[in-house]
Amino acid sequence: MSFTSDDLHDFQQFAAAKLSCGPADSLVKLAGEWEAAQKRREAVEADETLADIRASHADINAGRVLPLSDAFGQVREQLGLK
Repeated sequence: MSFTSDDLHDFQQFAAAKLSCGPADSLVKLAGEWEAAQKRREAVEADETLADIRASHADINAGRVLPLSDAFGQVREQLGLK
């Protein structure tokens, strides 16, 4: 896993929140806690994505979908572009 500037910013916020409650045992432990929290968040996001895909698949199977041209037509009508 590569580490980005967004990750650094997220870690800084995480560390600041943790340190506002008192000192940390070490930077290494703090980084480990952040990494574990990231992995938990990624797992939750993956579960949510999978649930959304399953819900979409159920909608398709139940016929609760529109052809793309009809959906765009409805949007154009709502925006007064038709």
